[in-house]
Amino acid sequence: MKIILTTFIISFSSIFTFGNNIWANDFSKVDSISRLVRPIGNIEKLSKKLTSPFKENVQKYRAIYTWISTHIKYDCVGLKDLEKRENDPVKVIKRKKAVCEGYSTLFKQLCAYSNLKCEIIRGWTHNNENLIGTPLEDKITHSWNAISLNGQWQLIDVTWGAGFTQNNNTSFVFSFNDYYFCTPPTLFSYEHYPESPKWLLGSEILKDEFRNQPRYYGNAIKQELTNLNLTNGILNFNTSDSLSFSFNTTEHVTRISIGERGNNKSETVPFQVNNDKVSFSYTPKKYSEFLIIYLNNQGILIYKLNK
Repeated sequence: MKIILTTFIISFSSIFTFGNNIWANDFSKVDSISRLVRPIGNIEKLSKKLTSPFKENVQKYRAIYTWISTHIKYDCVGLKDLEKRENDPVKVIKRKKAVCEGYSTLFKQLCAYSNLKCEIIRGWTHNNENLIGTPLEDKITHSWNAISLNGQWQLIDVTWGAGFTQNNNTSFVFSFNDYYFCTPPTLFSYEHYPESPKWLLGSEILKDEFRNQPRYYGNAIKQELTNLNLTNGILNFNTSDSLSFSFNTTEHVTRISIGERGNNKSETVPFQVNNDKVSFSYTPKKYSEFLIIYLNNQGILIYKLNK
């Protein structure tokens, strides 16, 4: 299921900036209330139960997001067998599981009954380092939603908000993730590319650029990582050449380390911070297919090495 750097258009409303007070809001009270709502098959009644305690539309959207993310699990069987998946909202609630189309359809239907504007977006994701450098498939692989607040569209992914799959997509782990509720478009586009470019909402990136970039972990989104200098996800391996990295982040940086996929150990590297810009260099000592960059012991980026 899970995890692209773009130029942000300044002329868009400030609602899309990284200081976005929607993304940064404390929704803990909304979350705690909405989690307690019991599932019922009547979509209209469920929608009203979720949204009626709240006055502001952003709270109503959040209540629906949180409820679905904590009650509907990812359908690992339906992922592999089209005949066994279900996208009808009533049946999704009854079965308590869905794939991304079921999640986004249920979200839109619950919004509709509370007079909340919502659209389904279909496209592709960059959630696997093995895909770095490969063209996008003709077939759509994911769906998510756009919601309207104060006359501006915001992006959410309720599927990824619910948790993650493991063991080669054979099991699902609930792990509520608010990264994907009203995520600023530039950050959202690290992992999502819509079929219709209008849903980039200010991010200027082409399909080829999307897949050619390094893979971004969710931590990079939460830490608002921007202005990455090495935007090509494939690096040439040479033990005599030093790789120089830089990016901006709002995170207080205490450690930068680099490791290999499948290796639990990572090597700490010296770094410099100047006005939120982090800079460091690294010379690979031996070949590894993938190089992982960690910030404060959390993975943020994966590059593919080319011999």
